[in-house]
Amino acid sequence: MTSPLQSLAGFKKTIVVVHDLAMTAVALTAAFFIRFDDDLLAERLHWLPVLLPPFVVWAGVVYWYFGLYKSKWRFASLPDLSGIAKAVTVLALSLLVLDYTLVSPAVYGGFFFGKITIALYWMLQIFGLGGPRVAYRYARFVRSREQAGKLATAPALILGRGAEAEIVLRALESGGVRRIHAVGILSPRESDRGQSIRGIPVRGGLDALERTVADLAER
Repeated sequence: MTSPLQSLAGFKKTIVVVHDLAMTAVALTAAFFIRFDDDLLAERLHWLPVLLPPFVVWAGVVYWYFGLYKSKWRFASLPDLSGIAKAVTVLALSLLVLDYTLVSPAVYGGFFFGKITIALYWMLQIFGLGGPRVAYRYARFVRSREQAGKLATAPALILGRGAEAEIVLRALESGGVRRIHAVGILSPRESDRGQSIRGIPVRGGLDALERTVADLAER
C-alpha cells in the first residue's frame, strides 16, 4: 500500500516531469519565433505539431537517462546543471541530425531548423530547465534562513576551514541543525580570512576567538 509521503513524492516528481517536457515545447517554439517571421515562421508552425510530440517524448527519455529526476530542486547544484547541459546538448545534436535528414529532396528539401535556430533552442532550453531549479533552491535557501533565525535561541561561531564551515552552514540552512544561527566563522587558513561563506563572514583565525566573542557581545 502506498503511503501518503510516497504519493506526495510521486506527485512532485510528476510535476517536475510535466514542467521539463512543457519547457521543451516552449523552448523549441520560442526559438522559431525568434529566428523566423512571416511566411518562413508560418511554414514551420504548420509542421510543428507533427515534429514536436515525438521530440518531446525523446526529450523525456534523454532527461531520464541523465538523471534529471533523481535529485530534488531544493538541492540543485552544479552537477545538476551539468546534467541539464549534457541532456540539452544531446537534444540539440538530435535536431541537427534531423535537420540534415530533412534536407533530402525526398523529405523536406531544405533545412527546417537551421543552426541558428538550434543554437537558440539550446540556450533557451538550458535556461528553461536550469533557471527554475536555481530560483527554487534560492527561495528555499532564503526561507530556511529566515526560519532558522526565528527558531534559533543562540548565536554561534563556526570554527574550521572554509570547506568544513560550509558543511555546517548547509546543515543549518536545511534545518538539519536547529536552535542556533551562525554569526561568523573563525578559520585557521589565512586565505579564508576576510571572505564570506554562504553569506557568513570569516571574522578571523582561531586565535581571535575571545576577541570576536567580545566584539559580538557588544553589538
